[in-house]
Amino acid sequence: MEEAVSRRQVEVEEMDGQLQEMYANRLIETIKEIRSENQEIIDRNREELDASYQKKVRSDFHYQTRSQIGKAASPVISVLLICFHIIFIYYYI
Repeated sequence: MEEAVSRRQVEVEEMDGQLQEMYANRLIETIKEIRSENQEIIDRNREELDASYQKKVRSDFHYQTRSQIGKAASPVISVLLICFHIIFIYYYI
């Protein structure tokens, strides 16, 4: 009887080892799949963020450039307007 119990215990331990190995392999495969999916999401988000950032930088650069041109042109325009007023007053008064 002891021998039958001992044999049964060995069978259970062997099955347990096989099941542990099988589930460990499944777990490893599932983790690999999840990592792969997450990496794809990360890469996609990184590309979208980079594109959004580049667009924002370009937009800010164009705004700053236009603003600087406007600031640089402002004194010139002021002088031209003064000259125009002087000429207008001189000819029509």
